[in-house]
Amino acid sequence: MSEKQEKPRDIHTEKAAEVFSIPSGDVTSKQRELAKALNFHNLYGGTGDMSFLYADAQKNSEQTAKHKQRFNKFSELVYRITTHFIAFFSGYFLYQLVHAVKTILANNP
Repeated sequence: MSEKQEKPRDIHTEKAAEVFSIPSGDVTSKQRELAKALNFHNLYGGTGDMSFLYADAQKNSEQTAKHKQRFNKFSELVYRITTHFIAFFSGYFLYQLVHAVKTILANNP
């Protein structure tokens, strides 16, 4: 009984890898989900071309990556501005406080 146990095939992952032209190990859950829909569409006699689903999914995936990149740059900018704003006003507040204490001490010997 030294037969090698083969891992069961995942036809949905294989289909997604084929459609997106990527290795099966790189298939995301969303890509697999779309491939599954296409497989069942074909299995149960669906008509028409559903490749538009994949084109839209791939386009959305690329747009999402670009959006995340832009958002990360924007959030970094907001963080820097906020940090400088807080530092400036913290320093200004501290300066005003020290000035007020000096004035009080100078007027009340």
